[in-house]
Amino acid sequence: MKTKTKRFHSRISLLVLSGMMFFSCAPQILADTCPANPSTGFLGGECPTPASSAVNTDPDPIAAINAQIAEKQKEIDDIKQQADVYQQEIDQTKGTISSLEGEVNAIDNQIALTNLDIQTKQAQIDSLTLEIRSLQLSIDQKTTDINARKDVLASTIRQLDASTRTTTLELVMKYDNFNEFYSQAQAQAEMSKSLQDAISSIQRSRQELQTKQDELNKAQVDVKQAKTQLEDQKSTSEEQKGYKDDILSQTKKSSAQYQQLLSGSQNEADQVNSIISSLQTSLLSKLSGGQTTIDLPSPSGFIWPVPGRQINATFLDPSYNLGGRRHYGIDIEADQGTPVKATADGLVTGVRGPVVGGAPSVVQIQHGGGFVTYFLHMHQIFVAEGQNIKQGDIIGYSGGQCGTAGAGTCGVYTTGAHLHYEMHNCQIEKALSNCAVNPLNYLP
Repeated sequence: MKTKTKRFHSRISLLVLSGMMFFSCAPQILADTCPANPSTGFLGGECPTPASSAVNTDPDPIAAINAQIAEKQKEIDDIKQQADVYQQEIDQTKGTISSLEGEVNAIDNQIALTNLDIQTKQAQIDSLTLEIRSLQLSIDQKTTDINARKDVLASTIRQLDASTRTTTLELVMKYDNFNEFYSQAQAQAEMSKSLQDAISSIQRSRQELQTKQDELNKAQVDVKQAKTQLEDQKSTSEEQKGYKDDILSQTKKSSAQYQQLLSGSQNEADQVNSIISSLQTSLLSKLSGGQTTIDLPSPSGFIWPVPGRQINATFLDPSYNLGGRRHYGIDIEADQGTPVKATADGLVTGVRGPVVGGAPSVVQIQHGGGFVTYFLHMHQIFVAEGQNIKQGDIIGYSGGQCGTAGAGTCGVYTTGAHLHYEMHNCQIEKALSNCAVNPLNYLP
């Protein structure tokens, strides 16, 4: 999304820049004049009588087109502001979505952990239930043992009771000797004690088992209560998750709606941009007599002087022969009468008007950063020395056709229609006597 928005903003910037290039008024129509000081660097040669020419431009249609472009540009600005609002809403909803998704994931994790805790509690309940059952069986077994011992004890007690009712003499008389009597009496006493110890032991074990069973029952109740609380917690978490899911769904829906609105704004902006491009083409057509090419400056800030970019002779072309002089510019193919534009903002510092024969016509323009540009072989010139011009202003019509004004001597300065374009900058190039630089290094 950010990449697309940057392309959208860049396009608007280019359109504004194009508007600055082409919204300037038509160049002032002035008579060609000769530079006041030939020593300023203006190309030498005799200064012929300047020729006058004019460009018929109706300002009313241009003003109307400019007004339409301004209106559409305002519409673009309004759309951009609305698009920024939509983008902010999208960014905000994305943050909300991310937060909600994190909360939902946390709730899911909590529910999963609660399920594990519930399973653990259920396993504890099952284990306690088995222990209680085992203890109950042990208690039942101890109870059975006690009951069985009770029967034996009852018989023994009866025997002892009968013994207590018999005198010692009677007891002695029952047995053949005293040893037998003593052994029998000792056996009864030991049996009585054994039974009492067994009954006490069984009762203690039964009591211990009962205590353990009570503890297990209480633990089982506690675990069941904990399980119930976990189930309630799980239910609450599931309700929260459902609530968060609903909010998340609505937020995603809102984000999609804002995204759709943003796309609509961008589509609308593209349509307005198309209209602006059409208006600019129409404006350029009126300014340049039907030529509709839109130039964008190079990083150095220059544009091509004529639409065509076919180079017929390069900078310092070794094959170029001009009486021993070097070719300090480039020859750009251009039909006779092609509009020639100022390649950057500047001040016209020299003009040599077009005449038939002799030296070719020249326009010299001083720019910022030490650059000076020269335009040769122009058939008509619309600017005058001392005139400030803007980039893209039409300074005249190209020439170069043999026998026409401004072309120069046929076979010496020219062999056909073209524009000779030079760039000089002594801050950059000092090796050459006139500080000429290769224009192709500074043109887009």
